[in-house]
Order: sequence, then structure tokens, then C-alpha cells
Amino acid sequence: MLKKLVTIAIILALVSIAMGKIKGSPTAPSRFWAPSTAPHASTPMKLFVALKERNLHFLEERLAKTSDPSSPEYGKHLSFEQVTHISGATDEQIEAVSLLCSLIGVQW
Repeated sequence: MLKKLVTIAIILALVSIAMGKIKGSPTAPSRFWAPSTAPHASTPMKLFVALKERNLHFLEERLAKTSDPSSPEYGKHLSFEQVTHISGATDEQIEAVSLLCSLIGVQW
């Protein structure tokens, strides 16, 4: 439970920074965008959330075996679905992000 609360707190902080609600937020212009006025409150915006991958050590080991001609696993590549199942977000992580989004008013 504590880990879940810490995760939510971190995400809230990142969202607050992204929304410019924390003083000292990065505002330096980039060559890819120019400062403008704030969008209207009803303007939809896309928000992408990335969660930390899991089991990367297993995927690295599997890749090494898949690439080694002397391994019985040689050439037996994992499908996208298998990789996602092994390394993707857990149901608990998805629920935590969903809860956070609903708490801050993000609709999806």
C-alpha cells in the first residue's frame, strides 16, 4: 500500500510540474516549440503515461538464448503480446494511474 501511495505521489508531482503548477517548473523554450498563451480549458490534450518496465533481466536472458545458435531456445522469438505480458504494467499499476487520473480530473 505504501508503495502504491508513493507511486501516486510521484505521478501527482510530475503532472503538477507538467501543468506548470509547481514554481521552478522547466519553462526554457525548445527549438521544437514556442511559448504561447494557455489553451482554453475545454481544449483536449493527449497525455501519455509511461510506467517502468518489469522483468527486464528475464527478457535480456531470453534474448541472449534466442540469439545463441547453441541454445535450445535459438530462433524462438517472443511475440509482442508475450513481451508485453512479461514486462508490461501490472493491473495494480494501471489501477493506480487510473485512480490518479480520476482524482485530478483527467477524462479518458
